[in-house]
Amino acid sequence: MTPNAPRLSLATDIDRSLHRTLTFLLVLIGIAAPAAAQAQTPAAPSVTLAPAPAITLPGGVDSNSPAVWELVDGVETLQVVTSTAGQPKLASGPRLARLGPASPVTFVTHPGDGVWMESVVADEGGTWYGYYHNEVPAAMCDRPNLTLPRIGAARSRDRGETWDDLGIILEAPPGWHDCATPNQYFVGGVGDVSVVLDRDSKDLYLYFSQYSKYPAAQGVALARIAWAQPWHDDDPRDDAFWGASVHWNVSLQLYVMLLNRTKDEQFTQEGIYASFASRLDDPAAWTTPMKIMDGGSWYPQVIGIETGEGSDKQAGARARLFLGGRSSQFIQFNAR
Repeated sequence: MTPNAPRLSLATDIDRSLHRTLTFLLVLIGIAAPAAAQAQTPAAPSVTLAPAPAITLPGGVDSNSPAVWELVDGVETLQVVTSTAGQPKLASGPRLARLGPASPVTFVTHPGDGVWMESVVADEGGTWYGYYHNEVPAAMCDRPNLTLPRIGAARSRDRGETWDDLGIILEAPPGWHDCATPNQYFVGGVGDVSVVLDRDSKDLYLYFSQYSKYPAAQGVALARIAWAQPWHDDDPRDDAFWGASVHWNVSLQLYVMLLNRTKDEQFTQEGIYASFASRLDDPAAWTTPMKIMDGGSWYPQVIGIETGEGSDKQAGARARLFLGGRSSQFIQFNAR
């Protein structure tokens, strides 16, 4: 049986995959290790790490953490959403190193089960659109300790304090899960999403992880939405990228993607990798992922340090590298 593409309930476009063209509404990048497409970006920049005073994001972290600058009472204020145990929290402060305590956010309408708010895109009017990882218990497998994650969207009109659920926008097709999986987290599904608005404010690009039972569908995939509108086999070894986080690097004038790479079915870290692209709409534009760290923690993420501009979506030549919500290193990007 040939797997179908995951389903999107919002308008999407057909794109070219790294490995094939899909005649469905969704495009899969398939940034799967160790195979990689020939990069179109001329030369990958270099990345170096340097010690830095430790910063720990408040509220607990078990996912990507969106960071948004807002003008609050005439003062540039950084708002950061962290999530753990299925509960997003919101913290704010004058800069990354001076965030206040995190408070739980409220859902006017809740999608149910655990929610991890992983990306936020703000429109020109100040409305936030959040994209979340939603873990539903694997009741169909009679294994309530495992989940079948999916991706949804929500809207906030008060800078992230209160959210209206907009529904599930991306889920795996029926039959892509494996009830007999030895994986200790998921029986299948999609999640761990990073959402980026293109430079023309035309399309949203969703880089998400697939936990399918089909090896060809595992790894990081890509979906596009108009803005105007090996995990489960019996082999304990695995080799796949997952948990992408993407930002625009002002210094490089390139998009930068950080990736986890697992070495077994229990998500044990092999390392952290970086990939670069000059555009979001061509999956083949991404360079072959290059290793920047052995091991490391889940959810590597770059957050810029420029007041009023640096965030999880935009950074400069020197930025903070967060691993699981904690930063003890600067990350330096150098053009070649």
